[in-house]
Amino acid sequence: MATDLKRFTISVTPSMEAELDLAKKERYYRGTQNDMIRDLINRGLASLKDESKTVSGQLVQTYTKSSSNIQWEHFSEKGVKY
Repeated sequence: MATDLKRFTISVTPSMEAELDLAKKERYYRGTQNDMIRDLINRGLASLKDESKTVSGQLVQTYTKSSSNIQWEHFSEKGVKY
């Protein structure tokens, strides 16, 4: 076990406690509660990093009835046409 671990205390709501208990029984039954909490924190932090890398844009579809062409235009977040 790693010796460079830091100890801290958190408070959870009753509903969070129930969810954590269920997760411990269903998914983390082989490890300790500390291992489970560390894993959940790591997953949450990784999710935040991935979320900050997400790029969103806008896709516009135009259709002209007289010609059966569908034209696609892609705009960046700042409205710059590609």
